[in-house]
Amino acid sequence: MVGFTGQVFFIDAKVPAVIIGAVRDGDVAVAGFGERAGPGRPAPDGDTILRIGFITKAFTGDALAHMTAKGTVFALTDPLTKWQPDLGPGVNGDIERVTLLNLATHAGGFPREVPHEASPDNDPFATITRDAFAA
Repeated sequence: MVGFTGQVFFIDAKVPAVIIGAVRDGDVAVAGFGERAGPGRPAPDGDTILRIGFITKAFTGDALAHMTAKGTVFALTDPLTKWQPDLGPGVNGDIERVTLLNLATHAGGFPREVPHEASPDNDPFATITRDAFAA
């Protein structure tokens, strides 16, 4: 169903590429259509790194609200490091002050852009790695 829905959306939207995913009862399905940054490149997939801009506020806020309502997260004032221990003490002193609410409101003090080396004009984010994003 994810593949069919994604294909229909991709054709209808007339965009260069689409990644669509769904989660139901713990089962995850991801499908990509189109091309990554130019003709002949493979379709994007679940491992493709891309910018999604301000929509992250809605995703983060909605996910945290659901997790709080279900009791998975007990307080939006919890530090991020409680839920992401690999970012804990000794990794980065500043990250220890960031709360879940800071993430939802984009008030955590993170830079607007992930620092990265210069990229080709046709793919300005090609040199952003997962390690750079995590750092």
